[in-house]
Parts: sequence; C-alpha cells; structure tokens
Amino acid sequence: QFEADLRYRANKYIDKDYQFDWTEDQFKELKVGTLTLDEVLDAHGKATDAEYSDAYEEDKPDLLDLTYRKENTDGNNYVRLTFEIKDDVYVLKSASATFDYDKVKEVDDYEKLSVGTQADLLKGTRLSEVVEKHPEASFTYHEMTQTEQGDLTQSVSLSYRDYNPESGKVDAVRLTFDYDKRENEYFLTDKSDE
Repeated sequence: QFEADLRYRANKYIDKDYQFDWTEDQFKELKVGTLTLDEVLDAHGKATDAEYSDAYEEDKPDLLDLTYRKENTDGNNYVRLTFEIKDDVYVLKSASATFDYDKVKEVDDYEKLSVGTQADLLKGTRLSEVVEKHPEASFTYHEMTQTEQGDLTQSVSLSYRDYNPESGKVDAVRLTFDYDKRENEYFLTDKSDE
C-alpha cells in the first residue's frame, strides 16, 4: 500500500506525451541546491518518468527523481534530476544527463571506419584530434553530472567498429574522454575493446 501511494504521488509529475526539449546549455545552467521543483516544472513541464524514494531514516529527507527522456533513442538524450525536500519545498540535489555528441556523425556502415591502433590513441590524446581523423562513429554520447558541491563533470564516449572481411570479425574500440576546464578540451582517459 505504501509503495502504491508513492507511485500514485509520483504520477502527478509524469506527462505521457512529453516532448524532449532540453539543451546542454540549459543543463549546465541548473543551480544545484537552490533550483526548486516548481521552477523546473515551469521551464520544462512534467517528465517522462517520476519516482519517489522514501527516506527510511528519520533525519534523511524524501527524494523525488524526475527523468526527461527523448523518444526512440538508445539511452541517449535524457536528463535525470533528483530533488530533496527542504522546508516543505523540493530543491535540486543532483543532476545527470546524456546527449548525442553531435560533432561526430553516427553511421551503420562500419567498413569505411578504421580503428586506431594503440600508437595513435595514446592516453591524453585530444578529442578534437580523434574527431578530425575519424569523423564517423558507430555510437556516441556526451554525459554530464552536477553535484551538490556545484561541480560539473563532463565526458564524451565514442565507439568505432571496423569489419574485416578477411578474418570475418568486427573489431571494436570504445574511447572515453574527460573534460578539462583549464584547457577547455576533452582528453582520452580510457580505451577499451568492446
């Protein structure tokens, strides 16, 4: 009964016909710790999904998660906001999002993509250099997170696949780049075979 009540309360923040309208700039402008639920609803409307999580400890506030998701995308293009109640007002506690990384074109024809060797994807390689050499990827996303301390972290992940007809195998590599504020650039921090 209690869980059903939480679901019922969360339903009032859901819009079944929600149309995704978030931009990366809007996400970056979110003020964690001061932005209220009402302000978000005024700016973006109701969400695709909403969920209450009851705090079982007396001194911990209840939380409300809102998820805004773009239809027909593979997990990309969503914004997740967590609110906690303070003085009877829901205030933004943390936020995370992923958006398509539009500086690379996603393609299904992997044969014209070549996977870089370890030699040309050394740790610390700039994202702009990789995009210049390999402007088409099989999968991309840009992830952002804001914390209560006001820290904004950003990373970009790219996947490349190369079909080798001689071996009959698909070679795949996933690259993760983390944003450096001082350089205003993303740098390669992880390279793994998929």
